[in-house]
Amino acid sequence: SISVIQTIERFITLHIPQMEDGNNFGVTVQMTIGKALKEVKESLVKKLEFIPSYYSSRADLIDKFGLSKNIVSKTKTMTKSDVKGGKDGDESK
Repeated sequence: SISVIQTIERFITLHIPQMEDGNNFGVTVQMTIGKALKEVKESLVKKLEFIPSYYSSRADLIDKFGLSKNIVSKTKTMTKSDVKGGKDGDESK
């Protein structure tokens, strides 16, 4: 989303006409939109910078509580087959 905002911001910046005497309403609108986009982009960047610190503090809390970091799973498998035939006749394994 930040890259989309940057693209729109660049497009608006490149298409701002020169300011002349009178009738600068379009230029003012473009500058206002550019400023709003810059504020939104800065807000998103701040939120993205917060994510690593969130996970770091979360990991510290898990260490404090002494929660287990390992997950143990056990699987038990039983197989039985009946084979007919063979050297001595019917076999069971």
